[in-house]
Amino acid sequence: MAEQQHTPMLAQERPAAPGPPASPRSRAWWSAALLIFCAFAVLGAVPAVLSGDLLGVWRLGGFGSAVPPPAPTATPAPDLALPRQAWIAVAAHVLPQPGNGASLALLEPGFPVTLTAHHHGNGASWSRIQWGGPTSNAGGTGWVPDGALVGYDSGARPLGDLGALSPALGGAVAGYKGNFAAAVYFPDTGQLYRANADQPVTLGDAFRPILLAAAFAAAERQHVAAPTTNATSLVARVATGDAVATATLYEQLGDAPGTIRFLATAGITGIAPAPLDWAASRGTPTALLQLYTLLATGSLLNDADRASMLALLAHASAATGSLLDAQTLGGGFLVNAPTTTGGSAALLVSGIVAPSGGPRYVVAVTITGQSSPTAAREALAAFFQRLTAVLAHA
Repeated sequence: MAEQQHTPMLAQERPAAPGPPASPRSRAWWSAALLIFCAFAVLGAVPAVLSGDLLGVWRLGGFGSAVPPPAPTATPAPDLALPRQAWIAVAAHVLPQPGNGASLALLEPGFPVTLTAHHHGNGASWSRIQWGGPTSNAGGTGWVPDGALVGYDSGARPLGDLGALSPALGGAVAGYKGNFAAAVYFPDTGQLYRANADQPVTLGDAFRPILLAAAFAAAERQHVAAPTTNATSLVARVATGDAVATATLYEQLGDAPGTIRFLATAGITGIAPAPLDWAASRGTPTALLQLYTLLATGSLLNDADRASMLALLAHASAATGSLLDAQTLGGGFLVNAPTTTGGSAALLVSGIVAPSGGPRYVVAVTITGQSSPTAAREALAAFFQRLTAVLAHA
């Protein structure tokens, strides 16, 4: 019998043995990771990170972990950061005590101050402030409502009443009430202090500088020679108080209409020239301040004419008698303009003061309703004495 050959059977391939089944913990991790990825996509990073912490994938600290939470970022605390710079936001009366006492000063929006303390009581919050001025003697301290202050500069110029320049100065003239008006401006620092400064008064001799400025400006406009300034010239006699010369110049300039045109061109408001009677013209201390500020800053006339006009006024101030001595006046001048109406005396003093030891300033101050010219002069002499003391130390 033939020997049967047996073909060996190829071994059947066995399927690979399956690996160990995934643990429930691993499946949970991947499920959590998928949820966290969705949280990143939908909610953003911060909620997603918190989700991972809550799902147990990682621990951030907090939420019961042993790792302390991160320290919070410091937040500015204005009430604790004292002293600090602040600015007046609304017109504010400064009081000697929180909510009590007579006003020491009125500070208008934009006035810079230093905040030094806070007080809370009776349902109100107050801030203690101090402020400076053009000299070390100027300024003061007191309390204002918290709501009167802001922490940023508005860019406005420092503006206040005379108490803002010096509470003692403001208190000294407070008794005159509406009979006293003043405007004091420091052109080199932009500080302005005023009281009833937009109250019109009769200008009298204070109208003379307006006419002098108009005469020089007319020559410049017409491109003719400037007025001569020798002692017998028309403008020199106007400066020293010659009433006939002043009436002549007023007529030459076109009387009230011509003077009004000059004022409009110069940008000076608040002056009302009287037709045919220059001495009856009216104006405000603020208007005179505008005129003298233009002269002080060189914005009204060319340099030669400005120098000639200021020299005329300085000479006249020395000749007629000033409320300030020559050293205090420096290279400046003051124009005295006394008036009497119905038995009531008034005095208006205005000009530019440039002392060597203090700041230059422009001033217009008036007192009305006085019993005599002497009483009016004494009142303003006392004012200038106090003002000079405030400005004595730059």
